[in-house]
Formats: sequence, C-alpha cells, structure tokens
Amino acid sequence: MIGKVAEDLEVVKTDLNVVKSDIEVIKSDIGVIKTDLKQKVDRSEFAVLERRVLRLESKVR
Repeated sequence: MIGKVAEDLEVVKTDLNVVKSDIEVIKSDIGVIKTDLKQKVDRSEFAVLERRVLRLESKVR
C-alpha cells in the first residue's frame, strides 16, 4: 500500500514539473502578445491618422 502511494506521488511530482514548465512557456507567450498589442494602432487612431494624411495630400496637390 505504501509503495503504491509512493509511486503515485512520484507520478504527481513528474506531472507537476511538466505543468510548471508549460506555465512558464505560457507566461512568456503572454508577455510577447502584450508587447505586440501595445505596438499596434487601434482602429480609431488609424482613422484619425488616415484623415490627417488625406488633408496633407490635398494641401500638397
């Protein structure tokens, strides 16, 4: 009985290490995604920029 519990404990420890490793990868990926999102322009900012460019182009012509 004790041997079975010890075996089960080792399996749980191994599984926990795998989960920890997966979580580290997920955290890293989330960090990359956050950085990418901060660098992107949202639609409203793009629309404002587009209007400004149109005005500048009309002045140049």
